[in-house]
Amino acid sequence: MQVDVGKVIDDAKLNRLHYLILGVGLFVLIVDAYDLVSMGIVIPRLAEEWGIDRAEFGIALSISMVGVLIGSGASGLLGDYIGRKKTMILTVAIAGVFMGLTITAETINELLFYRFMTGLGAGGCIPITIAHASEFMPERARNRLVVLMYTGAGMGSVFAGFAGPTLMANYGWQGIFGAGAIISMIALGMLILLLPESVKFLLATGADKDSITGIVKKVDADFDPDPNDEYIIVEEVDEVTGNPLKELFTNSRAGITLLAWGVMLGNQFLLFALALWMPTLLTQAGLTESLSLTVLALYNLGGVFGGWAFSVFADKFDPGRVLTVTYPLAGIAIIALGASLETTPGLITAAITAGFFSIGSSFCLGPYVASLYPTRARSTGIGWALSIGRIGSIISPQVAGWAIGAGYEPSTILYAAAVPPVVCGLLVIWLRRLAFQSAETATA
Repeated sequence: MQVDVGKVIDDAKLNRLHYLILGVGLFVLIVDAYDLVSMGIVIPRLAEEWGIDRAEFGIALSISMVGVLIGSGASGLLGDYIGRKKTMILTVAIAGVFMGLTITAETINELLFYRFMTGLGAGGCIPITIAHASEFMPERARNRLVVLMYTGAGMGSVFAGFAGPTLMANYGWQGIFGAGAIISMIALGMLILLLPESVKFLLATGADKDSITGIVKKVDADFDPDPNDEYIIVEEVDEVTGNPLKELFTNSRAGITLLAWGVMLGNQFLLFALALWMPTLLTQAGLTESLSLTVLALYNLGGVFGGWAFSVFADKFDPGRVLTVTYPLAGIAIIALGASLETTPGLITAAITAGFFSIGSSFCLGPYVASLYPTRARSTGIGWALSIGRIGSIISPQVAGWAIGAGYEPSTILYAAAVPPVVCGLLVIWLRRLAFQSAETATA
């Protein structure tokens, strides 16, 4: 008898295993986000201690993103070849080790090397974590649960923002990276001891039947296996190339892939321009270092709330439809942020609102892109989308750093940051149309 593993997963009741996977994934994403914003937090302090102009740290921010770009693409491919769990362990280990080594940096060149290597590991965490969790969650709640897990990225940023002043006051800028190394090692232990391999990956790669049966029974406690059962995955019928990367462009999927890359690029440009330079922009606008970091933390906290709120609608309408509304609202909120720099209550309100829509949108984007690809290419699909998107995160620190160095007002820079989310909203509308047409063709 043939047993469709995908159907077993989709029909399963949520249980301890599902919540364990979501919890571990959330913690991994906390680590990832903590690292990605850490450099932006320490720039004002480092610039003062090392006697380097703040704008010159743009290359340090970008080199980390280069590592993230390479790590995102490499981990996606690696996850489809050696497994989701092994790849997650490898990426978290790399991030943790080099985050710890960052505290030993005494020159800008040493800092650049450690930040590149940390980015290599951190960049690989997100796509593989999303792919892994997506393959365990039942369809009726998949988008909602994965989006909720993805809010761990916002939690990591919130933690960094609130803990930053205390850590730097007691341990200097090195305390930021030391704390990151510690939580990375905790995440590594959780991955090794608690996380199962994706059953869909095991099946797709011809793993031992007993291993698959054991995990399927954990997914669905009511599942009663028969020794004669044959496990299969029923997915849309299309050409199978045997090459996950090539499958991103198979048949009608090329347009979908290119548009997904475009949305990711615009999304990452926006997020990292704000996350990495907001403390610097706010201090130049006259705020204290402590208040600037608090505003950054509240911005990220708004993103967590946004992710939670949008997850409710993600399963009811689909994440793509949600994004067509939230991205334009993000643009409006960022304009309000730029207009509120002189009033603390208005600034705080605008920061929370901007985070709610901009970061909240990004939490929906990852699961949405992952859903566009079949199991055999899902890790590669989301990995490459995030990798291409990282081009935006590489460019944006340079652009923002140039704008700061050129003497543009912080409000002007924030007004300009409202453009990317509007463009992303338009691209998502186009992407949804192509995805719908592709699904209709596959069904026919």
